[in-house]
Amino acid sequence: MKSRTKLPKIFQLSLIIYLISLFISFILYHHLNNELIINEITNINTYLSNSLNLLPLHFIFLGILLSLSLIGLSIFIFPIYILFESICLNYNLFIFYHIFKFKGLIFSLIYNILTKGLYLILILIIFKQIKKLTKDILNNLKYKSEKTYNFNKRIKIISLCMIIIIINDIIIYFFAHKILLKLVFILK
Repeated sequence: MKSRTKLPKIFQLSLIIYLISLFISFILYHHLNNELIINEITNINTYLSNSLNLLPLHFIFLGILLSLSLIGLSIFIFPIYILFESICLNYNLFIFYHIFKFKGLIFSLIYNILTKGLYLILILIIFKQIKKLTKDILNNLKYKSEKTYNFNKRIKIISLCMIIIIINDIIIYFFAHKILLKLVFILK
């Protein structure tokens, strides 16, 4: 009897969201006027200088996310946010491919992994922990059981992920520009 290895539900959901975002990105790429973005990316040095301050956006999102998690709505916001991020990453791939062909695709993959890779992994971990935390809170309220839940453990994991996101964004702000500028040779 063969045993099948099944992906965890969070990764199945992420894969479905990614495929949907790929389709939406493709449609947006073909239906939007991309000239302004193409002109900006063509001057890659300026583009890299202006596009790597991610901390304010991530800080705002994490604040909204945690606020909504207190009332249980973050479970609905996460998939929408992951869809948005995936659309942005895929659109970036299409634009770089349009401008620089295969070399642009390679550079865009490096750019996306460097700037968003760790962030998206940590967001998925936070999502999983908030989902479990919400479930534990609801079970505790519903059954009024004396069972001890891992509230503190989940909050510590969420806090650690948020701290790593902030540190990662600071590192990206100060060092990713230099790294990516050294990799611009890929585009030539």
